[in-house]
Amino acid sequence: MHSLIAANLARQDKALMLLEVMLAEEHDMLMKRQPQAVTRIEFSIHELLKQIASERESLKSMLAPMRVLEYVDNLSPDLPDREKRTQELKQLISDIDAKEQACAKKAEQNADMVLGLMDQSKSLIDFLHEQVAPKKQEAYSAKGRYTESTESGNLIRGAL
Repeated sequence: MHSLIAANLARQDKALMLLEVMLAEEHDMLMKRQPQAVTRIEFSIHELLKQIASERESLKSMLAPMRVLEYVDNLSPDLPDREKRTQELKQLISDIDAKEQACAKKAEQNADMVLGLMDQSKSLIDFLHEQVAPKKQEAYSAKGRYTESTESGNLIRGAL
């Protein structure tokens, strides 16, 4: 049982290390403004997150009612190398927690950058739309009155 739990925690640790690298790569692609590359790496990140969640569910089902730290604290006293195994598991848990925090910070930076780029693109599109849209003009009609102007352009306007 101990070796299964240690292997699961080691896989989670390695997966979070890979996630940190992938988030850094995503950040670089965002800085270079390469949306296709960001999309590709985003799919890989989502797949990795699914795998991490699967590992967590597997660990949770192995330990059933208790948590990992409870398991570590309740290791049998007559277990050979108990102190070494306890230290090893606590170190893995600590590493996983630190990597989770680093990944969360990097993901938040990436999200902020994406939202900033989206706002910038939206304001540019709004500006271009304003420049292309017909301007409101008040002029006299053939009958000597002000014409009714609309905000949008009309191709054909007439009466039968």
